[in-house]
Amino acid sequence: MLGITIAIGNSYKRMAARATASFAKNAGLETRILTPQTSLRDKRMTKLDLFDLVPEDTFIFFDADTLMIRQEDLSFGFVDGFGACENMEIGAVTRECIKYKLDRALYFNSGVMFLDRERHAKFFDEARALDISMPRHGDQTHLNIAAQRSGIRIELFADRYNYIWTGQDDIPDDTIIVHGVRCFDPMQGRGPFMALEF
Repeated sequence: MLGITIAIGNSYKRMAARATASFAKNAGLETRILTPQTSLRDKRMTKLDLFDLVPEDTFIFFDADTLMIRQEDLSFGFVDGFGACENMEIGAVTRECIKYKLDRALYFNSGVMFLDRERHAKFFDEARALDISMPRHGDQTHLNIAAQRSGIRIELFADRYNYIWTGQDDIPDDTIIVHGVRCFDPMQGRGPFMALEF
């Protein structure tokens, strides 16, 4: 199994280096950091190009601001549709679900995804083709719209595979992957997220 992340800019490269090291150590994954130099769209949308950037057919994608802090098998062999993690309950997500008529119970966070070219590349193409304004969450809303419209089965992983940490609450003992989008300053390597051991 292959683990993939994207890093555009030096600060993201620093985070991605720690992320890939944590996934290599705790899941035994071969890892790769993608650093695309050009994009026809906003860099927040680069994730939509994953199947063009990765030649392998099956891989796990994780955001650069994630850390795998516990050993676990991430083969996700149980996934029979599209696998990703549930998004935390925030008002912006609920508003986007209302605006685009999405089932909130199926809305996923694109920070950790199990991807298979045969089953998923088509709705990634459909996400790229959407003619909508840039939502707050960039690629994530595009992917959710396309996935729900495609009718693919969406399987939500438990949040221990993508625990979104504020840096203030305690991380639950069963957490496997921490997603530190709200820590003090991960871009500069400061704050509680970057200090986590793995």
